[in-house]
Amino acid sequence: MKLGDKVRCTAYIKKSGFYYDTGIALDRHYCCCVTAPDVDPEEVEDYHSCERFKMVEKEFTGVYVGTTTINTRLAAEYYDDTYRTGYRTFTEEPKKFCVVYFKENQKRIVPIDRIEVVSDAETR
Repeated sequence: MKLGDKVRCTAYIKKSGFYYDTGIALDRHYCCCVTAPDVDPEEVEDYHSCERFKMVEKEFTGVYVGTTTINTRLAAEYYDDTYRTGYRTFTEEPKKFCVVYFKENQKRIVPIDRIEVVSDAETR
């Protein structure tokens, strides 16, 4: 694929809405992957991860403008040593995605296996 190629896509990704909430409840530390602040927290004892993006099945065409690398999972880890106690949240599992503009000033992030170049004969 070259920059500026017209492409047909069958899916794209968007943020899942998950995030890690950390805090203190009843003198217990907690950390959990939630979609809304009112969800009951689930304590992370060692390590936990959840999806950062969700796949949206939709066919569309656009212009390929490049690739990007995105970490696709959220993770939390509990650590405890003599001087510090708490949670560390981070992202992991980097994957390559294509950047496709489908409208003026609007782009979508497309998995590499869900995109194909459209030939000139197909666009006429």
